[in-house]
Amino acid sequence: MAHTTSTPKIHEGCNLKRFRELCNYKQDALTFELGAD
Repeated sequence: MAHTTSTPKIHEGCNLKRFRELCNYKQDALTFELGAD
């Protein structure tokens, strides 16, 4: 029987939050920089 490894799910929300906190960005500042209304 072959052993298959499943790729772990990437939780984009957690990664974005971690990146935002490392750069000391507030959510409002990040959305402004990305050009969201």
